[in-house]
Amino acid sequence: MNTLIAYAGKTGNTTKCARRLAIRLKNVTLIDLNVEEVSPKDFDAVIVASPVYSHKFERSVQIFLRTYQNILENKLFAAFVTMV
Repeated sequence: MNTLIAYAGKTGNTTKCARRLAIRLKNVTLIDLNVEEVSPKDFDAVIVASPVYSHKFERSVQIFLRTYQNILENKLFAAFVTMV
């Protein structure tokens, strides 16, 4: 299974969690959404990770979810959040 872990954050906590998860999975692409864009089209599963600021995901994660909503509806999908 080809898995995308798309994450964003400012403090490094979400990055650390996403990297640890990637180590446990096979065939993973890890993308920082604050640095680059990616389409989930060619992945079997998608995991999205973001910190929560004032009850909202990181802006780049919000944009990713809105942009690819139709594609994500047909994927295995999971999300996790980090908080201080």
